[in-house]
Amino acid sequence: MQKDIYKIITVTLAVLFLVSCDSTKDNQPTTSVIQEVTNVVASKINPPPVESPSFQMSQIAEDMVTDAEVSATSKDGIDGGHAYYDKHYQTATFAGDGSGATIAIGVDLGQNTAEWTTTSWTPYFDNTIVKQLAACSGDTTSSLAKRDVTNLQNIIIVWNTALNEFNTQEVPNYYATALRVFPGLSDLSINAQSGVLATAYNRGFSMVGASRVDMRNLRTAVANKDYQGMANACLHMKITMRDSWNNAGIYEGLAARYDATAKLILTPDN
Repeated sequence: MQKDIYKIITVTLAVLFLVSCDSTKDNQPTTSVIQEVTNVVASKINPPPVESPSFQMSQIAEDMVTDAEVSATSKDGIDGGHAYYDKHYQTATFAGDGSGATIAIGVDLGQNTAEWTTTSWTPYFDNTIVKQLAACSGDTTSSLAKRDVTNLQNIIIVWNTALNEFNTQEVPNYYATALRVFPGLSDLSINAQSGVLATAYNRGFSMVGASRVDMRNLRTAVANKDYQGMANACLHMKITMRDSWNNAGIYEGLAARYDATAKLILTPDN
């Protein structure tokens, strides 16, 4: 009888071990989704979920983000948009150290996974071009990013395609992650949700490190439905990130962006 019990225990442990090994093979997360996502430092986003929730930014937010993402990195502030895009952004560009080849409306191929890029751009290009874009995944060193930019000059993305991809691919997939990183987000006004999403689109989802204090404060304010706290977190980025943004030569533009974001969060929906 005792031997039978030992046999059952041994078999059970063996099965549990095999199941554990099998799940490890698939790289299943062992921490909560929020912890997994917010501990990411370098990666801007995760692979898109199978089904992303439907979300449409307010028009004010869309205009703000597209103007900010498609603008000169100079002291002129936010000066982008459709006309500027047609002159400077129809082909891949290099945004600076730490960035990969950037296309369309602020889509950093180096920070995106190949899976993300493939899913996002398959509706717009044939397989050859999509593979060319996806091959830039992970290339964030300046030499590799500049090489990718040169190699991608044959791909032209017109404004309407860029805007459509932004609204149908980037926004819903970022929103899916934002819902997990910012508990309570869906309870806010559309303008406030759009402001939080616009911030994540620019700064990513990491909550780790001294430079992310404003992101952590933003997360707390979202959970508390504290609109003024959300606005204050955005405004405080101009202090926290001053040296970093100045060194990159983009302080004025990003300061203007977060002034606009704070204002957006506090603006009631129409």
